[in-house]
Amino acid sequence: MNDAPVKTVKLTQNIGQHYLTVYAAEFDPSPGYVVSYKWKDAMDRQHETPMPHYCLTNIPKVQNHFKRYIEDAKWDYLRSLKDEDQLAWMTISMAMSYANSKQVGFLQHFSQECN
Repeated sequence: MNDAPVKTVKLTQNIGQHYLTVYAAEFDPSPGYVVSYKWKDAMDRQHETPMPHYCLTNIPKVQNHFKRYIEDAKWDYLRSLKDEDQLAWMTISMAMSYANSKQVGFLQHFSQECN
Protein backbone atom coordinates (compact mmCIF):
# COMPACT_ATOMS: atom_id res chain seq x y z
CA MET A 1 0.00 0.00 0.00
CA ASN A 2 1.29 3.46 -0.78
CA ASP A 3 0.69 6.62 1.25
CA ALA A 4 -2.30 7.69 -0.80
CA PRO A 5 -4.82 9.94 0.91
CA VAL A 6 -7.90 8.30 2.34
CA LYS A 7 -11.19 9.16 0.64
CA THR A 8 -14.55 9.15 2.38
CA VAL A 9 -17.24 7.40 0.34
CA LYS A 10 -20.96 7.49 1.18
CA LEU A 11 -22.98 4.57 -0.17
CA THR A 12 -26.75 4.26 -0.33
CA GLN A 13 -29.40 1.82 -1.46
CA ASN A 14 -31.88 4.72 -1.73
CA ILE A 15 -33.86 3.41 1.22
CA GLY A 16 -34.96 6.27 3.40
CA GLN A 17 -32.25 8.80 4.16
CA HIS A 18 -29.71 6.15 5.19
CA TYR A 19 -26.17 5.93 3.90
CA LEU A 20 -23.09 3.92 4.77
CA THR A 21 -19.77 5.71 5.16
CA VAL A 22 -16.62 3.80 4.19
CA TYR A 23 -13.02 4.90 3.70
CA ALA A 24 -10.87 3.95 0.72
CA ALA A 25 -7.32 4.54 -0.45
CA GLU A 26 -5.69 3.91 -3.77
CA PHE A 27 -3.21 1.03 -3.88
CA ASP A 28 -0.60 -0.43 -6.23
CA PRO A 29 -1.78 -3.94 -7.14
CA SER A 30 0.69 -6.79 -6.84
CA PRO A 31 0.85 -9.56 -9.45
CA GLY A 32 -2.12 -11.88 -9.05
CA TYR A 33 -4.48 -9.28 -7.54
CA VAL A 34 -7.94 -9.28 -9.13
CA VAL A 35 -8.39 -5.79 -10.54
CA SER A 36 -11.22 -6.37 -13.00
CA TYR A 37 -14.75 -7.73 -13.00
CA LYS A 38 -15.48 -10.54 -15.45
CA TRP A 39 -19.05 -11.17 -16.54
CA LYS A 40 -21.17 -12.68 -19.31
CA ASP A 41 -23.99 -10.96 -21.14
CA ALA A 42 -27.33 -12.47 -22.15
CA MET A 43 -25.69 -13.85 -25.31
CA ASP A 44 -23.07 -15.67 -23.15
CA ARG A 45 -20.27 -13.39 -24.37
CA GLN A 46 -17.44 -12.79 -21.89
CA HIS A 47 -16.68 -9.19 -20.86
CA GLU A 48 -14.16 -7.66 -18.51
CA THR A 49 -14.49 -4.34 -16.73
CA PRO A 50 -11.35 -2.85 -15.16
CA MET A 51 -11.82 -1.81 -11.54
CA PRO A 52 -10.18 1.22 -9.93
CA HIS A 53 -7.37 0.26 -7.56
CA TYR A 54 -8.94 1.19 -4.21
CA CYS A 55 -9.20 -0.76 -0.98
CA LEU A 56 -11.09 -0.16 2.25
CA THR A 57 -9.18 1.43 5.11
CA ASN A 58 -10.01 2.26 8.74
CA ILE A 59 -11.64 -1.16 9.06
CA PRO A 60 -12.73 -0.83 12.73
CA LYS A 61 -14.59 2.41 11.90
CA VAL A 62 -16.14 0.85 8.80
CA GLN A 63 -17.30 -2.15 10.85
CA ASN A 64 -19.01 0.21 13.30
CA HIS A 65 -20.60 2.11 10.40
CA PHE A 66 -21.93 -1.17 8.95
CA LYS A 67 -23.50 -2.11 12.27
CA ARG A 68 -25.07 1.33 12.64
CA TYR A 69 -26.32 1.30 9.03
CA ILE A 70 -27.99 -2.08 9.51
CA GLU A 71 -29.61 -0.97 12.76
CA ASP A 72 -30.76 2.38 11.35
CA ALA A 73 -32.00 1.14 7.95
CA LYS A 74 -33.48 -2.26 8.73
CA TRP A 75 -37.11 -1.16 9.24
CA ASP A 76 -37.09 1.09 6.18
CA TYR A 77 -35.59 -1.75 4.16
CA LEU A 78 -38.24 -4.21 5.33
CA ARG A 79 -40.99 -1.69 4.53
CA SER A 80 -39.52 -1.29 1.02
CA LEU A 81 -40.45 -4.92 0.35
CA LYS A 82 -44.17 -4.07 0.61
CA ASP A 83 -44.66 -3.85 -3.17
CA GLU A 84 -42.58 -6.95 -3.94
CA ASP A 85 -44.83 -9.78 -2.71
CA GLN A 86 -48.08 -9.51 -0.76
CA LEU A 87 -47.57 -12.75 1.21
CA ALA A 88 -43.98 -11.86 2.06
CA TRP A 89 -45.08 -8.37 3.14
CA MET A 90 -47.84 -9.77 5.37
CA THR A 91 -45.32 -12.12 7.01
CA ILE A 92 -42.76 -9.35 7.48
CA SER A 93 -45.30 -6.85 8.81
CA MET A 94 -46.56 -9.38 11.37
CA ALA A 95 -42.98 -10.09 12.47
CA MET A 96 -42.25 -6.34 12.69
CA SER A 97 -45.38 -5.80 14.76
CA TYR A 98 -44.39 -8.63 17.09
CA ALA A 99 -40.81 -7.38 17.45
CA ASN A 100 -41.96 -3.81 18.14
CA SER A 101 -44.41 -4.97 20.82
CA LYS A 102 -41.77 -6.70 22.95
CA GLN A 103 -39.66 -5.08 25.65
CA VAL A 104 -36.74 -7.44 24.94
CA GLY A 105 -35.12 -8.50 21.69
CA PHE A 106 -36.83 -11.21 19.67
CA LEU A 107 -34.07 -13.79 20.04
CA GLN A 108 -33.74 -13.14 23.75
CA HIS A 109 -37.51 -13.53 24.13
CA PHE A 110 -37.52 -16.68 22.01
CA SER A 111 -34.73 -18.29 24.02
CA GLN A 112 -36.54 -17.48 27.30
CA GLU A 113 -39.71 -19.20 26.05
CA CYS A 114 -37.74 -22.29 24.99
CA ASN A 115 -36.02 -22.74 28.36
